[in-house]
Formats: sequence, structure tokens, C-alpha cells
Amino acid sequence: MFFRTIATFLALLATSAFAQVTLYGTVNAAGNSTLVRLDPATGALLQTIGPVGYIINGLAADPTTGTLYGSTSSESESCSNCLSRIVTINTSTGAGTVVGPTGQSQVATITFTPSGA
Repeated sequence: MFFRTIATFLALLATSAFAQVTLYGTVNAAGNSTLVRLDPATGALLQTIGPVGYIINGLAADPTTGTLYGSTSSESESCSNCLSRIVTINTSTGAGTVVGPTGQSQVATITFTPSGA
């Protein structure tokens, strides 16, 4: 299976200190990102989950809730002056839901502190 571009923005989710880690990434092609699950040890593709509906630049998981967030590219929108947005991403379907605009044209990455802030 050939992927044109694999986003270098990955998110780790862990349910406890000794739990299995889940590694998510996005594959960008044709103006959309697809959420994928990767093997944390090798980076090998384990599962193609589904389209996000936006071009994703960055991924981060809230460590307190496990919610996966993404920052979108302004190129996801069909207008010349659109702003990047923050979306939540359903880890079962890949579908992205807009939380709100960032106020910036491009947000390359996002992150959380261990407390979820």
C-alpha cells in the first residue's frame, strides 16, 4: 500500500502507566487526511481508520480524557483567507468535528501538558 505523504504528526494515547500505547497518525492525500493506527515499536501501518474531513497538520491527545485533537491546514477550506481550526477526531471512524478557529492561518502542531492544559 503506497501513501503519498504520511504526516509526521502523531499522537500517543495511554490509559495507564503500564497500558498498551496506541499511536495515531494521518495520511494526507487529495485535500484530506485519513486517520491511521500505527505500531508504536515499528511505525508499521496497523489500521486505516477513516477520513478526517480536513487536512491535519498536528495531532495531540488530551492525557486526561483521551480525546484526540487535530489542527487543520487552512488549505482544508475552499476560501483564500480561511483560518486553521482545532478539531476533535473520532478514533473509531476518523471523522473530525470542528471545535473552533485558531485565529491563525497555519498551526503546525499542538500539544497538551500532562495535566491536560
